[in-house]
Amino acid sequence: MLLNLVINARDAIEGNGTITITTALVRPEDIDFPWPADVPPGDYITLQISDTGSGIDPAIRSRIFEPYLYYKAVW
Repeated sequence: MLLNLVINARDAIEGNGTITITTALVRPEDIDFPWPADVPPGDYITLQISDTGSGIDPAIRSRIFEPYLYYKAVW
């Protein structure tokens, strides 16, 4: 899944650009984010991938998570 995200980011960059991958340690109780009620308190790791590309075409934006539905099904 991570490789697919990075490849998509690479493809979105025209010419020279930057792909940035960051991680952070977070605690659900310490940030303003709508965590599901069944997430227990504790330490979690977030992963963010960004690029300097042109963005996602609005025509396909609603379908961007379709390739990852399989991963959720097998977990």
